[in-house]
Order: sequence, then C-alpha cells, then structure tokens
Amino acid sequence: MFNWLRDFLDALLGRSAAPKPAISEPIFAIGEAQIEQEARLGVRPTGFAALAFRNVSSGMFHRLEQEIQELVRIGAEATGTRVQMETDRFNYMWLLLYDDDFEDLVATMHLASSTLEEHDFGRTLLAAAFQFADERERRFYWLYNFKRGLYYPFAPQPNRTRDSVLEMRLNGLMRDYLPLEGDHARWYPLWDIPGDPSSQPQLPNL
Repeated sequence: MFNWLRDFLDALLGRSAAPKPAISEPIFAIGEAQIEQEARLGVRPTGFAALAFRNVSSGMFHRLEQEIQELVRIGAEATGTRVQMETDRFNYMWLLLYDDDFEDLVATMHLASSTLEEHDFGRTLLAAAFQFADERERRFYWLYNFKRGLYYPFAPQPNRTRDSVLEMRLNGLMRDYLPLEGDHARWYPLWDIPGDPSSQPQLPNL
C-alpha cells in the first residue's frame, strides 16, 4: 500500500521503474509493525520522523540533494507531509518529516532513502528514526540502521540516559514483526535528533 507514492512520482516525472533498492525496503516493515504495536502496547506514532545521511562534497551529490528535495516536495503536495532539510554542525544532512498519517510518513521516508540508493549513494545513509509515544506519553524511537538493515528501539531520557526497561520490552514484543538487531551492543544512541529546536544531534559511528 506504500508503493503508490513512488509509482505516482515515477509517472509524473516520466521515470522508468527501477529495481527495488535492497537496503531501503525494510523501511516498509515499520508501517505493518505499527498496527501490532498499537494493538498490543497502546503505542501511537507522534507524526515525526527523520532521515540522517552523510553529506558528500561533489556536484553529483548536490544535484541529487536537489532532486530529493523536489521529489519530496511533490510527494508532500500529494500526501500533506511537511518537510524540512537541515545540515548539522557535523555536516550530516537531516530530512525532517511531519505527518499525522503514518503511511504517508513511511512512504516519504522510503522515497528519499531509495532515491539516494538508486543513485549509488546508499553508503551515505545512516539511520531512519520514527518517533512514537506510549499511553504514559513516553517518547521513544524505532531506529533503522541502513548499514545493518535492522531496527532497534531507542528510548532517550533526560541527561542522556536511556529507558532500558522500555527498550527491552519493545524488542521482545516486536521481534516477530520487525527485522531486529540482535547484538545489543549495536543499539547505538542517536541523541538530540533534530526537530527539537533546543537540541543538536550527536551522531554515532554506525
């Protein structure tokens, strides 16, 4: 159900369909997993997601960045997704997405990441972050590590601490619905994800 946006844009821009990029396809899994997550845990999406990727100093990458912004802009007009692009002080690019319709959020995330991958810049992709809140209004993320092709939970708390109990609970309940990172040492934190104007991102070496 998420592929309609890609098909729509391909038809609009006159592009032939490309083979499905491998490392971006698991992004769709979070959409299906969310149905189970909400039913079992009362968890809901907050309407915010972020894509982090490394900046590359090349004319081709600059043109590609412009293409992504144009594609996302066109897609946003179709879905109502609000989009911002930021470069942080570490020279990482962030695509910030806001949409109360989670399907549209996932589709736009996939559109951006797969465009990078199709142009041989998949190596620049760092992580996709989808934010959720439970019934107690605790905010947490499911992070997708592009290099590993796996998800893991990240529940940040004040003073750069983590709610490890919540993370383990989420991991246990969702293991049948998401491709999960089994090595807990690779559950790298992604602190201060942009979207909060008072914070700056601190990126791990994924």
